Amino acid sequence: MAVTIKRGDVEMARAVSIGAQNFEKIILNNCFYVDKTVFIKEWWESMNQVT
Repeated sequence: MAVTIKRGDVEMARAVSIGAQNFEKIILNNCFYVDKTVFIKEWWESMNQVT
């Protein structure tokens, strides 16, 4: 899946990579990186049975 981002007058297509675990490859392939560290911490501490 690709998403188009507009910065000023320039449009850039970026892929949404699912399951990628190699940060270098994510950057080299111009994919999105979403840091979920805080989400995981909040989920872990909430001890919910279902997320």
